[in-house]
Amino acid sequence: MKKVMLTSATLLLVSSAPGAWAHTDHDHDEAPAQIKLELKGGKTGATVYAKSAGKSYATAGATGVLTIMTGNTKTDVALQPGVDNTMIAKTAVPLAAGTRAQASITFADKNTVKAELVAK
Repeated sequence: MKKVMLTSATLLLVSSAPGAWAHTDHDHDEAPAQIKLELKGGKTGATVYAKSAGKSYATAGATGVLTIMTGNTKTDVALQPGVDNTMIAKTAVPLAAGTRAQASITFADKNTVKAELVAK
């Protein structure tokens, strides 16, 4: 019985606290874009594609690093903006499908995305 009373009292206190209610009169910034990344391997390296809401997300002015994981080895490769929504990583060896990598990209609008990817 004491637990029920204590729980009821706690809920009453929390629900009546002045900061507990949301106010609709505040201006809110738009939520940052949800950017999705996709990794594709190739003979001369890798290409990371950026999309937001199903549309291409511009990479002009973006910077980034692709960490390629092969077995126990991790290799960092710089990502450079490519055409439209691509970031290009030049590697010494081809990037095979199934290779795991981590991408960290900061776009020109200051949105930052970090993702674990598997090459297609």
